[in-house]
Amino acid sequence: YVYGGAFNLTSGSISYNTATTNGGGVYMNISNPLTLSNGSIHDNTATNGGGVYKTGSGTFTMNGGTLSITNNTATGSETNGGGVYVANGKFELIAGSIGGNTATNGGGVSVASEGTFTMTGGTIGSTRNTATDKGGGVYARGPFTMSAGTISSNTAKDGGGVYATAAAFTMSNTASIINNTATNDGGGVYTSIFTLNAGTISNNTATNNGGGVFKASYDTFTMNGGTIGGSTPNNSEVSNGANTAKKGAGVYVDAGEFKLNAGTISYNTVIGSTAYDGGGGVYVKTYATLTMSGGTISYNSVSGDNTTGGGVCVIANATFIMSDGAISNNLMTTGSYAGAVGAGVSVKDGAFYMSGGTISGNNFNVAAQNYGKNLFKSTNAIARYGTADADKGPIESESQGANYIDDPLPKAGAL
Repeated sequence: YVYGGAFNLTSGSISYNTATTNGGGVYMNISNPLTLSNGSIHDNTATNGGGVYKTGSGTFTMNGGTLSITNNTATGSETNGGGVYVANGKFELIAGSIGGNTATNGGGVSVASEGTFTMTGGTIGSTRNTATDKGGGVYARGPFTMSAGTISSNTAKDGGGVYATAAAFTMSNTASIINNTATNDGGGVYTSIFTLNAGTISNNTATNNGGGVFKASYDTFTMNGGTIGGSTPNNSEVSNGANTAKKGAGVYVDAGEFKLNAGTISYNTVIGSTAYDGGGGVYVKTYATLTMSGGTISYNSVSGDNTTGGGVCVIANATFIMSDGAISNNLMTTGSYAGAVGAGVSVKDGAFYMSGGTISGNNFNVAAQNYGKNLFKSTNAIARYGTADADKGPIESESQGANYIDDPLPKAGAL
């Protein structure tokens, strides 16, 4: 128990302790900076902060390649922070590892609304952190900024890697979120206010929606760079680096807006089983909006009969506004029944406005009974050149009409 004073762990271990409330290994209430550089905090138990419970205005810094917080448990019906719980103040992870911890929320790290978390290195995961509900690696209700380091191999119901819906989450530089699993939604990230400037979100899996990113709530996810997915295919059904899900293998936009300004969404894989599974790159639904002013959605894949949207699926009164960027070389693979639609873009019960960019080279494994290599539009959906305020006419093909378009878009002279 540290109250206001100094504590420096340079070697040794704090282990096999139990607290009936908070801080099984270490409870710190600090107003001055505190740094842990070596040693281990392991196999401790508490209600919140199985390994470390941090409160007070001072900054807790974890800065040591050999420092580890492992195999701690937050026990109870609604617990937070198996490894570290930040009640208020700031936690900085510069080096070291947090792995093998368990809680209801935030298997590795949990940050309360009055806390902040900055990650410039280190690892959360590798040895799997587990949350039975939200945030296998990190559950952040306060601001979370990640510029380097790795969050990997964690698991939760929602947000296998990171769950952050109450405050801003920002990724940049060499940050990576990889190999995490959600048994429901958001294999890599489950978020609301999210800015991806650089970094990688890859090889994550959601049983249902959002293999890479699940975008919740009525806020904005802005992508200014980075990669969601892989960079090269392999010879298996799932591409190398692929995020996987039934809907929105790369990104699932449940509400609010996703602004794709730059970056790459590629080599993500949907393995579908129902008629509305799809969105290998991006799945947009329920009055949500995808605004694409740059970037690339390419080489994503959807497999399964009756699936929709190899690159982008727009459904349930959602809107897709495309002014630049490229949607290309996405693939839909079907069996004997087929019935897949929109290998590039599929618009069902929504609206698509195209004032720039290109849609080309998208395809099906077989042409028979699959419709719209580059664009599919259902009869009650909207697909127009220009914008809602400056309409330049319907997106259609002279040979195929307005519903199934195999030709590259835009057609000559349309814009």
